Amino acid sequence: MRFTICAAKPEDCKDIARMIMELAVYEKMPDQVKISHKELERDGFGPNPFYQCLVAEVPEEHTSKDGNDS
Repeated sequence: MRFTICAAKPEDCKDIARMIMELAVYEKMPDQVKISHKELERDGFGPNPFYQCLVAEVPEEHTSKDGNDS
């Protein structure tokens, strides 16, 4: 499968937050997640970003209706 790696955009923050929660659930620690997608947007895309993030985009034919890799 081919995919593209690019810098995250503010609109990616909902998916980033979802993946953080999925990892926390897998690690049996969902109650430890204290950040929302709005906070990710603010902290990563404001005038003084605290972090940078890359995303891998898969072709549309390989995604589910909620954007997950199929």
